[in-house]
Amino acid sequence: MKVLLTGGAGYIGSHTAVELLNKNIDIVIVDDFSNSNEKALDAIRKITGKDFKFYQINYLDREKLEKVFEENKLDAVINFAGFKSVRESTEKPLDYYYNNVSGVIVLLQTMQKFNVKKFVFSSSATVYGDPEIVPLTEDAKTEAINPYGSTKLQIERILKDLYDSDNSWDICILRYFNPVGAHESGLIGEEPQGIPNNLMPYIVRVASRRIRGIISIWK
Repeated sequence: MKVLLTGGAGYIGSHTAVELLNKNIDIVIVDDFSNSNEKALDAIRKITGKDFKFYQINYLDREKLEKVFEENKLDAVINFAGFKSVRESTEKPLDYYYNNVSGVIVLLQTMQKFNVKKFVFSSSATVYGDPEIVPLTEDAKTEAINPYGSTKLQIERILKDLYDSDNSWDICILRYFNPVGAHESGLIGEEPQGIPNNLMPYIVRVASRRIRGIISIWK
């Protein structure tokens, strides 16, 4: 089996790559390093002792993405690509809708063209908005309250419509809440570009004095 990981050099993508390789599943990684680092690829190889194909492209580039499918006999796709800052999404909503939603459409159309119909989508708990009842379940009301969450919810609806039109697709949607931590080797973890938007990497950078912030109030 061979799996394409879009955004595979990112935080969750790199950890998934390690787990798949450790299970002797071949992978291909696509990433443009817009919110990741090529060092993660070397770390994946070092941790697993295995190699894999890598393409530095944006998944919106249909021509280059099709080349990935042409050069590899893929069985499934796990999509980790996409912009992910809630704050930034409120400042640049058009960028988020274009990159996240249009990117997935291009990816799904390419999969359809090459008859690859196993798809895992990395969604987000932001699709729940401000929940009326906790703890949340999969059946809880979805109502995103920011552009980032809206892009995730829109993609989920696209995937539902796609399956309703053709149930030969196998589709899984993952709604993360607050994934934290790093690989036990310490070689891969959450290392976003610029000032982090998630709590844990922000705390780590403040504690290591790489940025100034909330830790100063503890002194």
